[in-house]
Amino acid sequence: MNVILILLLFIFTGCEKPNTKEQNIVKGSLEHEGLVLFKQFGCNACHSMDRDNSRGPQINNIFNKVLYLEDGDSIFYDEDYIVESILEPNKIVLRGYKPIMPTYKNLLSKEDALKIVKYLKYISP
Repeated sequence: MNVILILLLFIFTGCEKPNTKEQNIVKGSLEHEGLVLFKQFGCNACHSMDRDNSRGPQINNIFNKVLYLEDGDSIFYDEDYIVESILEPNKIVLRGYKPIMPTYKNLLSKEDALKIVKYLKYISP
């Protein structure tokens, strides 16, 4: 029984060490609310700061970069892209990834998605 609980914890927490910046987030701030949402909805199970994960793109140092899509097109990685990817993740699929992320359109508001973006910007180098 304990082994199963440990395995589930391992799967759902993303199995990574806390980011130093993450430890310094002020409780009650938008960044903190974004962190809470990020973990509450299990985003860290597929998206990580410091490990290659074939299920979802890393979240480390992501802003203001060009990303390539499955259809050969490219897109600028910015706040709008992340919000759209949270609410309608299979609308734009990055090259090398499958469209497996569930939609959060009916679970999160645009404001909640922006809180997650605030968190991601805060922890990015």
